Amino acid sequence: MVGRFPSRRFVAALFSLLLSVSLVMALAPVSAPEGDVRPAGAGQSHRVLDSKGNYSIAVGDGHMHSTYSNGVTTIHQNSDVAKNRSLNWIVATDHNVVPPQSVCDAENTADFLCLIGDEVTTADGHILGWGLSELVPWNLGPGRNMDDIFEDIRNQGGLAILAHPLAPDAPDRYQYFGTYEDFDGMEIYHGYGGFNAAFPTAMDSDAVSQWENYLNAGVRKIAVGDSDCHNASNQWNEGDLFNLQGSIGFPRNVVLVEELSREGLLEAVMKGRLYITDGPVLNFTLDGHILGDTIRSSAPATLNVSISGYANESSQVRLIRNGSVIGSWSVGAGWFSVTESTLADTDFWYRTEIRTFNGGIFRGETYVAFTNPIFFDLEPFNSRPASPANLMAELSGSDVFLSWDPSPSADVDHYHVYVSDSYGNFSFLYPVVRTVGTNWTHEGGGIGNDEDFFYVVRAVDKMGYEDNNTRKAAKTSRFLAGGKHLISYPLVPANDSLGSVLQTVGFDRVWTYDSGGWTTFSSFKVYSALRSMTHTSGYWVNVMQDSHFVLAGAVPMQTTIQLHEGWNLVSYPSFIGADVADLMAGMPLERIEGPAGAPPHYLRRYTALDTLQSFQGYWFGVSANATWVVQG
Repeated sequence: MVGRFPSRRFVAALFSLLLSVSLVMALAPVSAPEGDVRPAGAGQSHRVLDSKGNYSIAVGDGHMHSTYSNGVTTIHQNSDVAKNRSLNWIVATDHNVVPPQSVCDAENTADFLCLIGDEVTTADGHILGWGLSELVPWNLGPGRNMDDIFEDIRNQGGLAILAHPLAPDAPDRYQYFGTYEDFDGMEIYHGYGGFNAAFPTAMDSDAVSQWENYLNAGVRKIAVGDSDCHNASNQWNEGDLFNLQGSIGFPRNVVLVEELSREGLLEAVMKGRLYITDGPVLNFTLDGHILGDTIRSSAPATLNVSISGYANESSQVRLIRNGSVIGSWSVGAGWFSVTESTLADTDFWYRTEIRTFNGGIFRGETYVAFTNPIFFDLEPFNSRPASPANLMAELSGSDVFLSWDPSPSADVDHYHVYVSDSYGNFSFLYPVVRTVGTNWTHEGGGIGNDEDFFYVVRAVDKMGYEDNNTRKAAKTSRFLAGGKHLISYPLVPANDSLGSVLQTVGFDRVWTYDSGGWTTFSSFKVYSALRSMTHTSGYWVNVMQDSHFVLAGAVPMQTTIQLHEGWNLVSYPSFIGADVADLMAGMPLERIEGPAGAPPHYLRRYTALDTLQSFQGYWFGVSANATWVVQG
């Protein structure tokens, strides 16, 4: 956003005023020294210990431009300036451009992270996409609206942030408050045209009010502050009247991260673990809880308030509850600490801020800082949303298509999709995708990709509460060399026809056995009785050439298999191994035979020391009818 503020009318009026002022010094903006104006050491990455654990402070700027669009300086130059100003991260957000990932990768160090982003620029508002890999289409019209843009950003695992949402003029001003609101957060402090400029517009103050309106309505939106820099050569000059292209790191976001990585940063921002500043240091806890936390209490509670930090000038420190100031303290320049207590007797959100009212004609309200809230939830607690049901994964060529039924909860805002490469190795810190829809395509995860992928989908409500379901879907791949194999599978596919289940395997014969005898399929016969497969049975398959058995479906939480007296050809429908000794102790098992992988019989007798494995079929010899319940 270049040249939006001051407007031509403003500039004309300003110069008229300047001509009437006899002091030439009035033309020189009152500015802070070039560079980081925080106290020495405050910008360095360091560890913070609190009731939730250890975090690192990562300071960054999420809105800037380069020569990839209408910026003057390159991403490399922007990164150098950011590093020199003790920033730990930036997001490259050029207009409708996504630079190659390698451009950012070249700037990354142990203490600095460059993320690829995009300022999706439309005629009805601008949206920042943080942490992207692909260009987001900016076209709007029949069949496509702003929510589709937010969805495209989420589908890449990114964050959707409204840029300068209350700017004075379209198209910079966001046009769809009350209509398309599936974004994650919004800039409440913009690098120029707001708090820091002479004769500032109300754009930033209005943005703060709009943000608080969401919080009061029970909708959690994250607040950020960014520079919108178009020229890294600009000095870091608070109150620079003619600094119309922003200055990197003014303002900036101070984020508490568990690790300085794309996932670590986005996860911390998504949870609101940050404050915005153009100079002051601002630390805020409630009973030891940090920004973004929710305190749950079964009864009204007196909360211990701790506010500390550094003020660049004499300032007001404020404690705000549900939009109203409930505490205000005057502090002088330098380090300060405030302790207080407050009674929480209903659901509240709390945030703090520092404001310095300069009052000079060529200085706006500078040296400000705003925290994201800490929430208090009094019993009856805000409940987690109901989980989405019927999660299913299906192969779609080289992709995996996920679908699920919507959560029945009325206040669901979006869904988180988590992906892992193993059954038991899920991290729920940060989703791969956040979508408002009820399906998602994992591009490149299907046929031709021999990795396993497991998926969990969770519902998130408007206050950020997430359900805790662990129901999984999966796509799996197993190598089958040419020859006979005794196989099974631990998934429930959407289509259980033999041709669909074995679509990636080159085979000519399949046969299985149950209490009624053998059932077979042969490619040499016009008709075969075996037309479908089930995850409860074992199957002999004659593989004609080396193949990968690729399958997608739902992971059953529990499977019941009826065993009949005598021999049963069964699957092992679980990703968790089972000891033969335990099975024989709990069922009338007399003998288990399983794959040996070699002729003449391709079978061997299993002993009590063996373990059953998924994707293998087994012969169970039982002395009486029995029910076998397998946990998924």
